[in-house]
Amino acid sequence: MAESVYLGLGSNLGDRLENIINGLKEIAKIAKVEAVSSVYESEPWGEKYQPKFLNAVALLEYDGPPKKLLFELKMIERKLGRQPSSSRWGPRELDIDILLFGEDVLESESLCIPHKYLCQRDFFLVPLLELNPDLVHPETMEPLESYLVRLPAQLRTIIGKVESRKWDTAVESFTRRSSKRK
Repeated sequence: MAESVYLGLGSNLGDRLENIINGLKEIAKIAKVEAVSSVYESEPWGEKYQPKFLNAVALLEYDGPPKKLLFELKMIERKLGRQPSSSRWGPRELDIDILLFGEDVLESESLCIPHKYLCQRDFFLVPLLELNPDLVHPETMEPLESYLVRLPAQLRTIIGKVESRKWDTAVESFTRRSSKRK
């Protein structure tokens, strides 16, 4: 049975927007892309001395277990140029994170659902809430909006929404293409 899955996508190397669009193209090959948020520019999180990020969130319908999706997403990252790094929060061509997987709660060495830092990152919360303002945290059952409201200023990294015709056209093509596969 297909699950609703929210993915966070980010890039701060090369053509950041094109990297995320290409990631979405690959994701659309393995899942039905239901909706995609606006794209946001944000300051780096963790390691400050690196280029700014572009971030977005995609809502998918995925038919398979979470660890299979994780494997497929890591393959997409590598295909699109992500290099193994010794730095956990260093620069990257493309980063794809599973934020929510239905109402699942999972904690293992390789995967935590919901995402371990979901409630501490505005670049996850803002686009998530853009797609669904009624989302709740599957463990606490608290609205995600309340986490965003309480987020301290020092953890707020979003600079602003990026307006781009290229982005709008790409998002429209993913969601239109996916709706034809029903």
